[in-house]
Amino acid sequence: MNYFHLEAKVISRGAGRSAVASSAYASCSELYNDYDGVTHDYRKKTGLVHSEVMLPPMAPAEWADREKLWNAVEKVEKTRDSRLSRELVVALPRELDSAVWVEMLEKYLNEECVSKGMCADFSIHDVNKYNPHAHIMLTMRPLNDDGSWQAKTQKEYVCYNDGVEKGFTADEFKTAKDLGWEKQYLYSIPGKKKKIYLTPAQAATIEGSKRTSKYPKSSKYGRQNPICEEWNSDRQLQTWRKSWEDIINSYQERYGIAERVSCESHAARGIKEQPTIHEGYYARNMEKEGLVSDRCEINRQIKSDNSLLRKLQKEVKAYSKAASDNIPAIASKLEKFFKSLVVYTFQLHLKKKQKKAAEKRLGELKELKTIYEDCTAKISSRAEERKEFNGKLKNLKPYQKVKFIKYTSHVTVLTEEIEEIKSERAAALSRYGMPDGTRITDIRKAIKEAEGIVEKLGGQIPEIKKSKEDTLEKYKDEIHALSSDMFVQISEERTKVHSEYEDESRQLLKDSLKASFDKDLFDKTTKEVNAELSEIEPSVMPEMEHKRRSLVADLRADKELAARTPRKVKEKDKDKGMSL
Repeated sequence: MNYFHLEAKVISRGAGRSAVASSAYASCSELYNDYDGVTHDYRKKTGLVHSEVMLPPMAPAEWADREKLWNAVEKVEKTRDSRLSRELVVALPRELDSAVWVEMLEKYLNEECVSKGMCADFSIHDVNKYNPHAHIMLTMRPLNDDGSWQAKTQKEYVCYNDGVEKGFTADEFKTAKDLGWEKQYLYSIPGKKKKIYLTPAQAATIEGSKRTSKYPKSSKYGRQNPICEEWNSDRQLQTWRKSWEDIINSYQERYGIAERVSCESHAARGIKEQPTIHEGYYARNMEKEGLVSDRCEINRQIKSDNSLLRKLQKEVKAYSKAASDNIPAIASKLEKFFKSLVVYTFQLHLKKKQKKAAEKRLGELKELKTIYEDCTAKISSRAEERKEFNGKLKNLKPYQKVKFIKYTSHVTVLTEEIEEIKSERAAALSRYGMPDGTRITDIRKAIKEAEGIVEKLGGQIPEIKKSKEDTLEKYKDEIHALSSDMFVQISEERTKVHSEYEDESRQLLKDSLKASFDKDLFDKTTKEVNAELSEIEPSVMPEMEHKRRSLVADLRADKELAARTPRKVKEKDKDKGMSL
């Protein structure tokens, strides 16, 4: 089963990560970090399939060495909570081989990232031949034409002019000040406790005002670089998701894989409920089978099906008792049996398919629960160990450099392992069709609901089967009651109205199932019922002929008896008359 998964993260110092360490971990290599003096060695880590650095034309050629690339990133970012790199984790189609994976990623990154000025460092992992995926690290700062880094943000001064405030960068202010815009500074005013922002011109009109800060008023976060703003936008993330979907589907089509993936959420596809019984690839197939995902909705569907079945049972009883000797009435009665049998057979097939799908989904949910719990336990264990080593780091003395490097390296390993396990858990949720943010309680609830649905469907199948068998028996009885001559005439009449009753059965099912009605299954059902009835009808014809011949023989015997009886009666009557 292929599935769509693209997870976007940010590698930041604030989360205890480093770009150098993350690249070393993903590429299973040894890299030295100039920022903290720690060497990150992951050469013993297994599962690496391919690793590659891709650069835009303006990037220095030496950055093809990932150690130099990410040390350049670490150097330009100064703060303790700097955002160092963006990381994308994408699932790869298992049916394709590693050479195709590399081709897909190179095409994707060239079109969506490198051509727009980002440096890309990607590594393909396939540890257990079950969950192939790629880690993609992207630079977050744009590059100038000379290969130097652009600023992520510029300081934005909040200036004042004629009762209006407006923000300007330093370059913009050079022009704006000629138009009358002034920077604002904090001033203390006699008689007022609170300091206020004023322009120098305003402050000059207030006696005793005193400027208390040399820093002009500015916006809280500054003016973001337009390119960075675009790269950080939700729109960009959706573009990346859609492009990766197109890449996967185009390659799967090229290599003859019928399956397709979708990057859209359930809400975007018009699925409003929280999926519990079927999602992702299975959702599109199971919707045709009439199985919906929300338990309450399933219960309503089951009630609707039960109501339909009860209605049919009443109809069968009603027209079974209806006695009529005219040909059209009998033909209509037999076609009503046909209509009921079509509905019963359709429902029987439908419930079996639903039960099979629900059982499969139940198995998947149980597998997901095991994976989720295992990942959560590993994360908890490593987080506890990391907390312990962070405590040791805080207690180190400045001269304990060796221990600092050792403990820092171990904390980095634990942090990267935690991120890897989180990605594995997120990929498992995508693989089994559960939304991001799903908790173990949600999975347990889904399992319980799936078990309930399997049980409900399992209980319905014998009931529908019995209703169908009872209807077939009644149909046989009706056919047995016909003479051969009547059967021929009735068959001709049934041919005229057969399509009308077939349409009635189709409409009956459409009204009950609505969007879940499956035309192909209906066509298959009508053929099956027609075949079943065709087998019944010829089988009773010899009996009819035998009964007819027996009846004819009995009639002949009665005639012969009748021919002799009147003479004897007359003789007796004569004797009686004489005696009287």
